[in-house]
Amino acid sequence: MPLPKPRKSESQSDFIKRSMSSEIMKSEYPDTKQRLAVSFSQYRRRNKTKHIKEFFEFINEKSYIKNE
Repeated sequence: MPLPKPRKSESQSDFIKRSMSSEIMKSEYPDTKQRLAVSFSQYRRRNKTKHIKEFFEFINEKSYIKNE
């Protein structure tokens, strides 16, 4: 079954609470520390694509690239 994913405007604290109490997470990760680690990982991944896009936009600006 799919793991919980953070909602668009959900805070980290709210997501972690929801994820930790999820029946899916409890069954797949019975160890509390492992479940917490997976929950934090899921939250950090939510904006991964956005951050990668912003990084490439930043380095592709003409003022940051020297054309020699």
